[in-house]
Amino acid sequence: MPTFLVTNNIRQSVLARLAALAAILYAVAAGFRTIGDFDLWWQLAAGRWMWIHHAILRQDVFSFTASGSTLGSAWMMYPAGSPLLFYGLWHLGGLELLSLLAPLTCLLIAVLLMRRGGVLRAWTLVLAVPAIAWRSAVRADLFTTLLTAVFLVILWDDHQDRREKRGIRLWLLPALMVLWVNLHPGFLSGVALVLAFTVRHPKRLMPVAFTTLAATVVNPFGWQVFRWFRVLTEVLPLPGGMHQTASQNAFIGEFSRTPVSTAVLLDALRWRDPDSSFWWLIALAIVAIGIGMLRGRGWGALMLAGSAAVALATSRFQGAFAICAVIVIPDLLDSESPSDGMFGQFAAVVLLLLVGVRITDLATNRYYLTHGETSSFGTGVSNWFPERAVTFVRSHNLPREVFNDYNLGGYLIWADSPERPVFIDGRGSPYSADLFFLSLRLGMEGPDSPDWKQTMERWKIRTLIVSVSRYGGYRGFPLKSFCDSDRVRLVYLDDTAAVFVTPDAAAEAHVPALNCRTAPLEPPASPASSWDRYQFYANAGKLFYALERDTEADQAWEQARAIFDDDSSLHLDIGQLRHAQTRLPDAEREFQQAIRLRPTPTAYYALGNLLSGERRPFEAIEYFHQSALREVRPHEAWAAMGRSAMDAQRPAQALDCANRALAAHPYRGDATSLGRGFIARTQALRGAALMALGRAPQAVEALEQAVRVSSDPTFTIGLRLDLCEAYRLAGRLDDARHELSMAKQSGAQGPAVQQIEKELAPVPARPAQK
Repeated sequence: MPTFLVTNNIRQSVLARLAALAAILYAVAAGFRTIGDFDLWWQLAAGRWMWIHHAILRQDVFSFTASGSTLGSAWMMYPAGSPLLFYGLWHLGGLELLSLLAPLTCLLIAVLLMRRGGVLRAWTLVLAVPAIAWRSAVRADLFTTLLTAVFLVILWDDHQDRREKRGIRLWLLPALMVLWVNLHPGFLSGVALVLAFTVRHPKRLMPVAFTTLAATVVNPFGWQVFRWFRVLTEVLPLPGGMHQTASQNAFIGEFSRTPVSTAVLLDALRWRDPDSSFWWLIALAIVAIGIGMLRGRGWGALMLAGSAAVALATSRFQGAFAICAVIVIPDLLDSESPSDGMFGQFAAVVLLLLVGVRITDLATNRYYLTHGETSSFGTGVSNWFPERAVTFVRSHNLPREVFNDYNLGGYLIWADSPERPVFIDGRGSPYSADLFFLSLRLGMEGPDSPDWKQTMERWKIRTLIVSVSRYGGYRGFPLKSFCDSDRVRLVYLDDTAAVFVTPDAAAEAHVPALNCRTAPLEPPASPASSWDRYQFYANAGKLFYALERDTEADQAWEQARAIFDDDSSLHLDIGQLRHAQTRLPDAEREFQQAIRLRPTPTAYYALGNLLSGERRPFEAIEYFHQSALREVRPHEAWAAMGRSAMDAQRPAQALDCANRALAAHPYRGDATSLGRGFIARTQALRGAALMALGRAPQAVEALEQAVRVSSDPTFTIGLRLDLCEAYRLAGRLDDARHELSMAKQSGAQGPAVQQIEKELAPVPARPAQK
């Protein structure tokens, strides 16, 4: 072989190995972050309880709203292995050691997936890393992510082996299943993988499949552990809409669908944003599926297509799809070795540059700041969790009847249980759907609402701990209304949490009340990192804004901008303050900057809302449309777009938007109570559009539905007047008069009522001619 060819092959080999090493290092860096997941805490607490009591946890012991309940709940068969392992690691090395589980998991998966090398496989892994790292956060789910990779590698390698003799590695699957079933309910996906490959290769896999299935009973709950199958049917997009029965899942981010639209795909061109990698992986999978089908490799193409479809339908499964893609795509494209020629070298060099940028963004926290993450680069625990607030509650011995928001529950179980059992937490399953949706309503209502009055009376609530962080807590929590209420007193406030107590509890504990207009926030000490200082000032600004302390909000956000000015959410927050201050040009500039930095649906919606208020409906329509195309739950954006379309005198477009909003909203089944206002407003929009289109009978149906579901008396009066007009236009005059009477009884008056009365007045009969 000529000397220059030998040199060229050596260079390609070095570049391919560097590319593989870079992909693995990127995976480790993506996993190297502080603990920010909410579920870890109740898993740690479960491990502590079992460690102390030397027993398997079979009932709820952490809450007072579901205490002692078994309810036939799947959670009562939660695997004991992962909580015990987490608690053991914490006991040995604290949260610092525990946080290293994530980069270790990412390392093991990356090494396993890169076992054959190749530039194409390295590229596929780089694209897969964000999804794999997301599903490898420190919580029990990381074991499912790791073991999914192990199972799929073993089964795929066996599938690729054309010999009839069974591989010895297949018999690792039953042993691994014994571990999996005791670590996480995701063992069901391992069972599904084995059964799927058994259908493809029944002769050599049937004994392994039977043994693996039998291994699932080696757990403290036996066959009952398969009750988790019901949870799986509620999450997966199965035919017949079975997953819709679990309406709670519609409000949990990881169970939401992945929005697909032209706008989302165009956002994927933002190469520096790791979120774009998922779409490049989808595109590569489509190419591989097509080529695989042409080459007669239907099984691999089917696996890839199925995993992609599930990932698009439920974002929780993006990690499993990413793993499948790294394993299958290079084999479908016949690229086991480094690509030949200049193209392979170029691809390896570009990969090295991209990985360098991505790792730098992680190590400098640029990625975490621009994406609104609760975690940061490093070990230990995120500063989001309300450690100081819990310390305050314990040191002042505040009443144990505590209300907490959904995301805080897990941390409170770990930090303050069993002294103060929680109201609700992220386990979900032990609690009824009614309680789950009640907790969401309480997060949007003031303390004088009927829901709050009934809840505090029923559960004897005397202490409230709520998140005031801009991430992870109740973003819409009406903090100001609690500060202004006589039913509770603010006794503690920092940049992550607020504590309220009832007046009698404050007197018993001898805790002075704080003035929400003057309560100070203590900044981090001077040696604090730029991450800690930025998060404090960004959170403080949001908190001051909620308390209508605008000058202090401005000052805090200016200090945050001095540290880091490329956070889209920060510009969005400043824009909302400018909007409230009626500094509309400044608000528009901030919203535009937020969109340039990161085109989120929230930023588009905020700008559309601003333009709508400025009587610029045609521009508002476009921004609401862009928001809807990117939003996981786009119902509010479609409805807002419909209202702007009516302002622009486009009733046909408004009707289409209203129909889209009603089709997309999540307020079904148990969640209906949350959406009465939205449904009433949107049906009213439909009615107005139908009347403008001259379709009065259909307008009547829409407005009747709006009146039925509306829970706002003032809004209902207007609805009744609109319905009265629709009845009149439809020729149903008696119904129109009855509806007008109902509106007047509810308090309707003024020129609008007089005009309707005039239109409904009987026409005097013409005198007969003599």
